[in-house]
Amino acid sequence: VYILPNWRMILDVDTPILKKLEINGYLKFMETKSVSIHSSFIHIRMGKLESGNITHPTPKDITHQVLLNGSRTDYANALDNFVELGNKVLVNSASLELHGAPKTSWTRLLHNAF
Repeated sequence: VYILPNWRMILDVDTPILKKLEINGYLKFMETKSVSIHSSFIHIRMGKLESGNITHPTPKDITHQVLLNGSRTDYANALDNFVELGNKVLVNSASLELHGAPKTSWTRLLHNAF
């Protein structure tokens, strides 16, 4: 699947397992729905993949997933037929913005930790 430079797309359904997703335009996860991208190879080449933004992060009850599919015996992907990368790859040559709701990153212990 190729997203062309002048395309602006909103992902509102889970994708099937894609062999390759190349983003040269703009792909944004739908803000009000949990959705997933399933692919063996994702290349954000000249475009942007976005989930939420700084002022409007993805809400806690919404899940946006990027799932890389493959196994050790699958064919390795190549970047522009030059560099072999493996079989579960996300390459970002442009812009990847993932903004989720703030969460507590600490907790209280009941006992001393040794």
